[in-house]
Amino acid sequence: MQRTRDGLPYRIRCPQEAPGERQLIIAEIDSVQTSCGFGVPNHEFKEDRTQLPAWADHKGPDGAAQYQREKNALSIDGAPTGWGA
Repeated sequence: MQRTRDGLPYRIRCPQEAPGERQLIIAEIDSVQTSCGFGVPNHEFKEDRTQLPAWADHKGPDGAAQYQREKNALSIDGAPTGWGA
Protein backbone atom coordinates (compact mmCIF):
# COMPACT_ATOMS: atom_id res chain seq x y z
CA MET A 1 0.00 0.00 0.00
CA GLN A 2 1.30 3.45 -0.88
CA ARG A 3 0.23 6.58 0.93
CA THR A 4 -0.34 10.17 -0.13
CA ARG A 5 1.35 13.07 1.65
CA ASP A 6 -1.61 13.45 4.00
CA GLY A 7 -1.26 9.84 5.11
CA LEU A 8 -4.46 8.52 3.53
CA PRO A 9 -4.15 5.22 1.67
CA TYR A 10 -4.79 5.54 -2.04
CA ARG A 11 -3.36 2.45 -3.64
CA ILE A 12 -3.52 -1.12 -2.43
CA ARG A 13 -1.87 -3.94 -4.32
CA CYS A 14 -4.00 -7.02 -4.81
CA PRO A 15 -2.31 -10.42 -4.64
CA GLN A 16 -2.89 -10.83 -8.38
CA GLU A 17 -2.62 -7.48 -10.14
CA ALA A 18 -4.30 -6.99 -13.49
CA PRO A 19 -2.23 -5.40 -16.28
CA GLY A 20 -3.48 -1.87 -16.89
CA GLU A 21 -5.42 -1.77 -13.62
CA ARG A 22 -6.84 1.61 -12.68
CA GLN A 23 -7.72 2.84 -9.20
CA LEU A 24 -9.29 1.57 -6.03
CA ILE A 25 -11.60 4.12 -4.44
CA ILE A 26 -11.82 4.04 -0.66
CA ALA A 27 -14.94 5.73 0.67
CA GLU A 28 -16.56 6.16 4.05
CA ILE A 29 -20.26 5.39 3.63
CA ASP A 30 -22.72 6.98 6.05
CA SER A 31 -26.02 5.85 4.56
CA VAL A 32 -27.12 3.23 2.04
CA GLN A 33 -30.45 2.53 0.40
CA THR A 34 -31.32 -0.73 -1.24
CA SER A 35 -33.84 -1.89 -3.80
CA CYS A 36 -35.62 -5.23 -3.97
CA GLY A 37 -33.96 -5.93 -7.33
CA PHE A 38 -37.00 -7.81 -8.61
CA GLY A 39 -36.76 -6.02 -11.98
CA VAL A 40 -33.03 -6.67 -12.46
CA PRO A 41 -32.31 -9.49 -14.93
CA ASN A 42 -30.11 -12.42 -13.93
CA HIS A 43 -26.74 -12.54 -15.67
CA GLU A 44 -24.05 -15.16 -15.46
CA PHE A 45 -20.31 -14.66 -15.68
CA LYS A 46 -19.16 -15.97 -19.04
CA GLU A 47 -15.47 -15.00 -19.22
CA ASP A 48 -12.99 -12.26 -18.48
CA ARG A 49 -12.61 -9.61 -21.15
CA THR A 50 -9.32 -9.64 -23.06
CA GLN A 51 -9.13 -5.97 -24.11
CA LEU A 52 -7.42 -4.56 -21.00
CA PRO A 53 -4.58 -7.11 -20.80
CA ALA A 54 -4.02 -6.80 -24.59
CA TRP A 55 -3.92 -2.98 -24.33
CA ALA A 56 -1.53 -3.11 -21.36
CA ASP A 57 0.76 -5.58 -23.15
CA HIS A 58 0.79 -3.33 -26.23
CA LYS A 59 1.60 -0.20 -24.16
CA GLY A 60 4.16 -1.93 -21.95
CA PRO A 61 4.65 -1.05 -18.26
CA ASP A 62 6.10 2.42 -18.92
CA GLY A 63 3.50 3.31 -21.56
CA ALA A 64 0.60 2.20 -19.35
CA ALA A 65 1.98 4.19 -16.40
CA GLN A 66 2.40 7.29 -18.56
CA TYR A 67 -1.16 6.92 -19.88
CA GLN A 68 -2.49 6.66 -16.32
CA ARG A 69 -0.58 9.78 -15.24
CA GLU A 70 -1.94 11.75 -18.21
CA LYS A 71 -5.53 10.48 -18.28
CA ASN A 72 -6.23 9.83 -14.58
CA ALA A 73 -4.94 13.06 -12.98
CA LEU A 74 -8.52 14.24 -12.42
CA SER A 75 -11.66 12.29 -11.62
CA ILE A 76 -14.70 12.50 -13.87
CA ASP A 77 -15.95 15.43 -11.74
CA GLY A 78 -12.60 17.24 -11.79
CA ALA A 79 -11.22 16.26 -8.37
CA PRO A 80 -7.46 15.52 -8.17
CA THR A 81 -6.76 11.79 -7.93
CA GLY A 82 -3.12 11.76 -6.84
CA TRP A 83 -2.02 10.35 -10.21
CA GLY A 84 -1.02 13.76 -11.59
CA ALA A 85 0.99 14.11 -14.78
